[in-house]
Parts: sequence; C-alpha cells; structure tokens
Amino acid sequence: MAFRRGATQPFVSTCFLWLWLGVPLAFAQTPSASLAEPLFVHADFPGGNILVEEIKGDAVWLRQDLRNASQSWFYWMFSVKGAQSRTIDFHFTGGDVFGMRGPAASCDGGRNWFWLGAEACRGRSFRYAFGPHEETIQFGAVIPYVERDLDLFLARYETNNALKIGTLGHTPKGRPVEWLRAGRVDGQAPYRMLVTCRHYASETMASFAVEGLLTEVLGTNEAGLWFRENVEVCLVPFVDKDGVETGEQGRWRYPYEFWLDYGSESRYTAARSLRARFDPTNGPAVQLALDLQCPSLRDDALRLASSANLHPGLGTNVARFSELLEQRQQGPLVYRRAQNHLIAPHANRTNEFGVLSSFLQWAETLPGSEVVAVVELPFASVGSAEVNADSARAFGQDLATAARAYFGGRIDPTLTGRARPARLYRRPANPEAARRPQTNAPAIQAPEPAPKRATNAIPNT
Repeated sequence: MAFRRGATQPFVSTCFLWLWLGVPLAFAQTPSASLAEPLFVHADFPGGNILVEEIKGDAVWLRQDLRNASQSWFYWMFSVKGAQSRTIDFHFTGGDVFGMRGPAASCDGGRNWFWLGAEACRGRSFRYAFGPHEETIQFGAVIPYVERDLDLFLARYETNNALKIGTLGHTPKGRPVEWLRAGRVDGQAPYRMLVTCRHYASETMASFAVEGLLTEVLGTNEAGLWFRENVEVCLVPFVDKDGVETGEQGRWRYPYEFWLDYGSESRYTAARSLRARFDPTNGPAVQLALDLQCPSLRDDALRLASSANLHPGLGTNVARFSELLEQRQQGPLVYRRAQNHLIAPHANRTNEFGVLSSFLQWAETLPGSEVVAVVELPFASVGSAEVNADSARAFGQDLATAARAYFGGRIDPTLTGRARPARLYRRPANPEAARRPQTNAPAIQAPEPAPKRATNAIPNT
C-alpha cells in the first residue's frame, strides 16, 4: 500500500488492477514514469546516510552506508526531491532496516517527523505517494537529532542562569563537543548527576529524552527551583559528535566504539575530557551516572541496564532508582523495572590499544558513586505506545522526577554545599579493591573497504 500523508483509504481499484495484471504491488511503476522529472536522492545534510545504487523509473535501489563500521547496522537517512505527484518504491539491498513503525518522514525540512507505519513496507522496500506540492521529503530509519536541533532547544534558555554551555574540546573534524551544566552550577551543589548521550551516533531518540530532562531541571516550577538549590546536572549531549553530524552507524565502529573508550587510554575527545574532569582518585563526587541509549531497532522494551559485575550495594541503589522511576512516571511511555537487565562483561576487550572498558565500568569508579546505569529508550514503540519527539521528552522529564525522588525531595538546608551522608552504598575509597576480573572477548574485526559515499543525485534512466 502506498503511503500518502493524510490519506484514509487505499486506492483499492488500482490495487486490484495491478494484481490482475500480475504486477507485484511493491514493485509497480506508474505509466507516466518516463515523462516525470528526474529524481534527486541524496544524503548531503547533517545526519544523512545513504548509498544510491540505481534509479529506474519510479523505483530506487539503495542501502545504508556502513563506513567506519566492522559489521552491518541499520541506520540510514536521505532526502528526495522532484517526485511531486509520483508514487516511488524504495528498495533496500543492505538487510533489514525498518523498525516497528516503518520509516520516519519529514515534509518541512526536518523540523517535524512522523512515522509512515509498518503498512508502508513490503519486505525490504517501502512506498511513498508524493503529493503535488511535496517537492522535498526526508526519510529515515529513525527520527533524527543533530546539532541544529540542540541549538534550537538551548536557544530557549539563553538567559537562564541555571544553564552553563561549554565544550569538552573539539573533534578530529573540528566540531565542538558540547558540555552542559544545569541546575545548581556554582560548584556547591550537594548532589551531582552525570548524563551522557550518543555514545552510539545513530541512537537518536535518547537526545529527545535529554531535552525533557533539561526542561524539568531548568523549569521555573517547584521541580526546577529544587534542582537549582540541590543538584548539578553535567551533560554530554553528543559523545560521538562527528558521527552524529556525518550520519554514521556508531555501533561496531572500528577500531572500537566510543562506549568502550574508558580503558587504558582514551582516543576520542569526549571520553578523554570526561576522564580528566572526573578523576576517580581526586575528582568531584558523582552520585548518579546515566548513559542514555536506544536498544536494537525493533526492540520495544523501555528498561534500565546495569553491569553484571556491579557491587551488590550499587545494585541495591539501582533497584531503588528503578522503583522510583516506575512509581513516579507520568509520561505515555510506560517503564517497568521487571524488564531491566544486566550487561555482561563482554564489553571488556583487549586489542592493540590495550584494555577497552565501557562507560559503566568507568562511572562505577567515580567518587561517591551510587547509581550507575544505561537507560534504553526504544526507537519507535514502547509496547503499543508510539515513541516520538514529544513522548521521548516526557520520559526525560520522568527521569528527572525519579532523580529528585532518589535524592530525597527537599534536602535538609544544613547539607547545602557539603557532601551528603552515605546512602545504601558508596564506592570504596580504594576502587581497585572492588574491581572484578576482566574477561576478554574477540576483538572487533576491521571493516572491508567501503565504496565511495553517494550523496549526489543519480538521474532517471
């Protein structure tokens, strides 16, 4: 079935005619294709990713660009121009690349996105019926979030003195890696919360949750005022900044992923700078550390994940935070702590760069560490509920509410500016004494040479 935005009924008579003629519905072409204007299919915009193989009539063959990845992954994002009043079939040759709600699309230059729905897909293809005025449409495996989106969000808080915007340095391609501090930013907050996002560049929905969390922290309501008195929220919105902007997969990055850059020596900007700011020996205390991610493309479970080697005391604290999140949530995406899971120590690897350790393993060694977890927000569905920009933001607000509840609501004013009393468990003064043995796993293999990236149009033939 072709997807046309706003359409309520399929063109049944046309479908029956095609089937009677023996033409497969997913591959049918319009008779006027030879007279149509040339299509322009490209990925020349922030977050874009596509390799165009062939355009013939009203059919396009293409696949995701796997540059810098040692294994296949699903992320793709492209723009189509010149398809007004035509129905185009897009055939993917690089594996399964559709999520629970099919592709995402935008008709306004990427400002707003909607899901086409699984009914728009047939196997590894999807169809879209362009309206007469839809000159340019963007499509993606997910709803994107890039630097432009963050800038638009932060502009709303330009005069808010509870937000400090800086950088952790610059990437090899010269892009700034944003570093945000929100809430109580005078250095005297009794609690500190570290939040990271986009260790994997393609896990976009986590960024909308970051917006929701910051909305709660920077608000002028009671919650916002409480955060300004009691908590410093330190946040890295784009750990893999270059990957976000250039549309890379993030997963299976060669020689290793940003998530594993916390071992012997960090090679990437964000991890290197974070480790300098939060030294396990004499750095500032961090009671709550969360890394926001997305699970696999078709996973619909909203969950928290913690290390399988987590100290029992820290595990108790994670369970308490999970309980509060389940109890206090108000958004449409329903979290159930029964779906939480443990991350096995397979992330510990040794290769030519030494021992590779994950963000979780590093965060557990920080002074004052109490809760360390990965938050996994699905791309398109949580159960039957739709994941979109608004629902993901609402979940981010739920995370902030749970953090406030965990820290105890209203804090005794005598604690202001001082380290808080110990909770159920704090990291030992000697973190090495609590470390678990590391296990090795097969190193990531080098990727095969990737073809030249196609970001320009291929004219109709």
